[in-house]
Amino acid sequence: MGTYNKLLATSTSFNRLIDDIHQNQDEKQQEFIARSRRQSVFGTLSSENDEEEMLSPVENDELIKEGSVKWSVYTDYLRAGVGLFLGFLLAIGVFSAHQGVSILSNWWLAKWSDEETYRYYTFDN
Repeated sequence: MGTYNKLLATSTSFNRLIDDIHQNQDEKQQEFIARSRRQSVFGTLSSENDEEEMLSPVENDELIKEGSVKWSVYTDYLRAGVGLFLGFLLAIGVFSAHQGVSILSNWWLAKWSDEETYRYYTFDN
């Protein structure tokens, strides 16, 4: 942690990140300028959608995948969070607690419904 200037002076990874961001922004600006020059040279009129598309930043850099999530993604997520071993123990603990509560609720329901038979039971005094 530190100020922006300290990070720039000491962190090479932070410098690379800032350089990548600036380079990406410069490329997008150059692409926009080249596209607008091409349109002015050819004298074509663009629709409102094309203008909005040129003015809005291009955010199609990410890949979209469909289907199921691989198990390696889950294990990487656990490793990054609490660790693989502790995450596995935590999952087993939560599952066991859920099963225990389910068993206790079924037992209590059976006991409670069985007490209804004593309602009509006559006691000898």
